Amino acid sequence: MNTPDMLPDGVVIVIKPVGQHIEFYYGKADDPSVETGSEDGVGGQINIYPTGDRNPMGDFGLGECGEAWMVGGAAASHGWGPLLYDVAIEWATKNGGGLISDRGSVSDDAQGVWNYYMNSRGDVTAHQLDDLANTRTPTEDDNCQQDIARSTVTGQYSFWWDSALSKRYTKPPTTMNSLGKKLIEL
Repeated sequence: MNTPDMLPDGVVIVIKPVGQHIEFYYGKADDPSVETGSEDGVGGQINIYPTGDRNPMGDFGLGECGEAWMVGGAAASHGWGPLLYDVAIEWATKNGGGLISDRGSVSDDAQGVWNYYMNSRGDVTAHQLDDLANTRTPTEDDNCQQDIARSTVTGQYSFWWDSALSKRYTKPPTTMNSLGKKLIEL
């Protein structure tokens, strides 16, 4: 995983509200509104959306999901995705209940990132979410659509709640703090 100190000169991470969602992307330091591209060697973007009642467009049957934000699309140059995910998780923790995976589809690479957060990152906390039928916990505020977690039960897990995609993730703002002036909120 690439770290904040590995960001090349002239590249920053940008947090930008766009309508009902938030974009996180690698931008040019001299003009943060411009995303970096493959010619810069560093590129990527993650879009996140509010869940439940906080989403002014409706919850789309997702549930409250512990007030987490949901990934709605992600792509990055090789090795640069996890740094964006760290910033997105930290921002979503500060501004809600953390971050959850997309509920529609998750690539094999992204699934690997979520597995890594669940199993190998001591600075990231995984919080189990319930399903919409409220079968796991006594409260309803953590109910969340779990079809994506159920679809990952392919011999790797015995039950949907064992999947890394069935959880919300929180993290203290250590990456955001270490980025300093290389983090720009528009």
